[in-house]
Amino acid sequence: MTNSVYPDVALFIGNRRILANERDTIASINPATGEELGKIPRATLKDIDDAFRAANEAFAVWSELSGVQRSNFMMRVAENLKARAEEIAHMITLDLGKPLNRIPY
Repeated sequence: MTNSVYPDVALFIGNRRILANERDTIASINPATGEELGKIPRATLKDIDDAFRAANEAFAVWSELSGVQRSNFMMRVAENLKARAEEIAHMITLDLGKPLNRIPY
């Protein structure tokens, strides 16, 4: 689902995106305006089990990486977050219903 406020929101479990049109959904509402920001797919019990299984499998791989490899990976994650900081901050303000200047980051 594409929405003018939120991009497609999905569950991401074991390298699979589960879109809102594949599940019952929960509306995300801006508490300041009451505006619906988008639909979030509701996880099922099977989704939760699958997510735990996928996390355990990923941890096994992660555990085999050296400290340098993990550090390099986390540095790339940080770079990606910094590159998207403005977009992420905007989304957080919508979720919290507060102006950006009132959100410490």
